[in-house]
Amino acid sequence: MKDIKITIDSPDIVRWPETDFRVCVSISNTAKDHQDIFIKEIGIWAGGVILGSAAVGRKLPSIAEGVAVARTLIEKPYYQKKKLLRFLNNSICSFTFDINLKAVKPDLSYGDNFKLVATVSVIKDGKEERLDVSREVVYYQALQKLPGWVAGDPHVHTRYSDALPWCTVKRQALACKKAGFDWVIITDHDDLLDPIAYARERLQCRAAEKMFDIAVLLGEEVTTTGGDVLVYGAGRYISRWEGSSQKTGQELIDELRFSKGVCFLAHPFRCDIFGDHRWKEWHVSGYTGLEILNGRCSEQKALEAWDWLAWERDDWKETGEQRWVGIGGSDAHHLFGIGRKFTFVFTDGSKSHSSIINALRSGYAVASNGPLVDFTVKGKHLGETVTLHQGERIFLAVRWLQGQRLDRLRVVMNGRAILEIDDITFHNSNSIQIPITIQDPGFIRIEAEEGNKVAYTNPIFFT
Repeated sequence: MKDIKITIDSPDIVRWPETDFRVCVSISNTAKDHQDIFIKEIGIWAGGVILGSAAVGRKLPSIAEGVAVARTLIEKPYYQKKKLLRFLNNSICSFTFDINLKAVKPDLSYGDNFKLVATVSVIKDGKEERLDVSREVVYYQALQKLPGWVAGDPHVHTRYSDALPWCTVKRQALACKKAGFDWVIITDHDDLLDPIAYARERLQCRAAEKMFDIAVLLGEEVTTTGGDVLVYGAGRYISRWEGSSQKTGQELIDELRFSKGVCFLAHPFRCDIFGDHRWKEWHVSGYTGLEILNGRCSEQKALEAWDWLAWERDDWKETGEQRWVGIGGSDAHHLFGIGRKFTFVFTDGSKSHSSIINALRSGYAVASNGPLVDFTVKGKHLGETVTLHQGERIFLAVRWLQGQRLDRLRVVMNGRAILEIDDITFHNSNSIQIPITIQDPGFIRIEAEEGNKVAYTNPIFFT
């Protein structure tokens, strides 16, 4: 019906499931003959992005059919309707709908937005017709965090790697935003970049950052003779080549130290159908840490190596000069890998690039695929050092998210689990004081389990 114009006005980005939002649907009669048009009812439904155009530009004989179109991408469609029973004569009328996002429940495993569809039932010249108009809305999850903490993915690839061509910086940044992250580090493979492509990608990161209000940092994944290294904060393109020779792990680490960058060993025990990506040069020194959680491989061996580096390795055990930070990343080469593994960092709420890099450097971080747990010892935080005496009895002040039901809390001292507490969330509390006795200098870290989700804090060291 050409004489009817329908528009939808709503926020472009909404936070799921915490934010309700208002949708305004306007209907105007543009008929030149001043003929009245009878508006019978108006409805609006919210659901996943429709594959094809099944619900747009055709009649919807029933509410049920309109809902059924969207069922492939949402768990619970949402529908409102209002009976109007009024004439519209060369004028505009507007109607508002308050939509509860908890009722929408978009399927967050998909990388698309959800769709609002306004359906208007009109009668003209005795004939009833349903008209539809739609628009997409970007949603993102409300990932819970303790005050001052921000969450992000430090290992994400785009089409500049061997990723799918539609995995642009913009799409990956949006996927991270929708996963509830505050920041992301783009880490494309160095052999598929060059200084020009790196500069172009930096501009794309800045554009995505402004568009989605998420910190988008640019790093790299550089392949050395020892294996793959995640590089952050270098400020320039880093190549694996030194002349005609491939750099060793130590050569890359030394180069980054000069550039004031940080580096982490990526998936140090990954070996699969895509190749052997295990780290081979464990004698190197000066790197920041290692990826203990990776979205494409198991973490058990990486955890064992992390503890060995921090305690069992004799050349570092006596000096205590080297502390390795553990992080988690998805290693996503497509949209659907985002959110598998990630890292919480404490920045006092800041999303500046420098504060995120500094938190990764210092170890004020938690590798996770869901829960968040933090602890202090005598006021010292993750990554810091506290002076204790042999035989001294101390208390670990542990806290977690309010309402988070932890199944198990494990205290690891010097690479060995010394205490496990099951069903930790009792008396509706989100904190506990755990007494332990110090035997030898070393470190303490905490592991938390929530169903099949885990969190690994970085250690607090003691001398």
